[in-house]
Amino acid sequence: MSHLEPAVGFAPASISSSVNAAVLALHAEDAPFLWRLRTQAAGAPHHGLDSLRRLDDRLAGHLQGLMVQPAAGWQAMLASMNEADGGQLFALACLAFGSGNAPYVSHALQLAAALPEPEAPLLAALAWLPKGTAQPWAQRMAQSSQPVWQRLALAALGVHQCVSAAQLQGALLQGDALTRLLAIRLAGEGGHAELSGPLAEVLAEGLATAADPLERAWAGWSLTLLGHPSGPPALLEHVRVAGPLAWHFTTLAMLANPMAHGREVVRDLLARPGCERLAVHALGALGDPASLPWLLARCEDPALCKLAGESCSRITGVHLEDEGLTLPPEDAPDDDAAPPADTPALVAGEPAGHDADLPQPDPARLHAHLSAHSQDWVAGQRHLCGQVLTRAASLSTLRRGRQRERQAAALFLKLQQPAEALFDVQAPGRRQRQRMAAWSS
Repeated sequence: MSHLEPAVGFAPASISSSVNAAVLALHAEDAPFLWRLRTQAAGAPHHGLDSLRRLDDRLAGHLQGLMVQPAAGWQAMLASMNEADGGQLFALACLAFGSGNAPYVSHALQLAAALPEPEAPLLAALAWLPKGTAQPWAQRMAQSSQPVWQRLALAALGVHQCVSAAQLQGALLQGDALTRLLAIRLAGEGGHAELSGPLAEVLAEGLATAADPLERAWAGWSLTLLGHPSGPPALLEHVRVAGPLAWHFTTLAMLANPMAHGREVVRDLLARPGCERLAVHALGALGDPASLPWLLARCEDPALCKLAGESCSRITGVHLEDEGLTLPPEDAPDDDAAPPADTPALVAGEPAGHDADLPQPDPARLHAHLSAHSQDWVAGQRHLCGQVLTRAASLSTLRRGRQRERQAAALFLKLQQPAEALFDVQAPGRRQRQRMAAWSS
């Protein structure tokens, strides 16, 4: 009769308490890198919800690996922060807030204070975490006497759609200049119609006095999102004069105003030196297929070709790379044709590198393709991704569109339901899908 030797191995508790330093170091290295990659993808023209979700899953895997043993994960992240940057601060803050460890949070905030721009990665960490985890920390930071932490708290509560009208009202009355700007923006994006009165006063006072023009501009943005009649004209005027936030405001301004008014603004921009790029961007936002011939002509201009191709795609839903309508790299114009950072176009708030990930259109093939499908679109009506702009079309774009197209769809949906919060196309993919599922249920 054979004798069975006792099993040799580890008890479950021993396994869970063991630490693989090399694996932790890999998690500590890759989590910051993936956050930076995801941050770029969230605003990129070639990414959509599915690709964002895949990046989320990879990032979540590394963050979860660091959290298996929080103390060991924390030490691994600290060891990687010899030259701390935003990505490392994001990962460290996720560990600190996610673990519920107050000393960790205090240490992370101390390290953040030494960085030049700590708010974005800290906010990203609070936005990444579930609402139930992030909200208590944000409420605690809201009690700080330091404006930077007050703003971070307000922004985090706004991201999770749990900031109250009273908190925003208090920031409007007592906050510093940057906190006031944030409160004005969050009032509209969060659907706080009860603050329409104070926002209208900000807009009216700004028009009558030398008050902060940015406050006036953001008041126009929020009043438009809240369905207040004073918002759309103010927003459109900011675009017409190529104000400092014109690029950011263009899509909403074109959607919220009559198409005829949008066309007039485009004509005014074309008459203003240095604003042709803003005009091309505005035509894509306006969404009228009648502008396609003019946009196709701009595809011949090395300084405008990529942007004009993007506007064509936004109207028609024709993605140039998918349809083989791009130039081969050896035939593409030199990227030096793109505007330098000090041109008048970028003064209107155009993000640096807007064209970086856009495909290079082949003007002849694009013209032939759009001509062959011209019956698919109705001139004089707003289009987004090839469909006449409706709620159903916007929901379809949110599900299947690219990030910049999805942002336009989110703004259109917000205009249809001003009391709802603006859909965040940069939120974690799982959270986005949950909100969309609630709409269709």
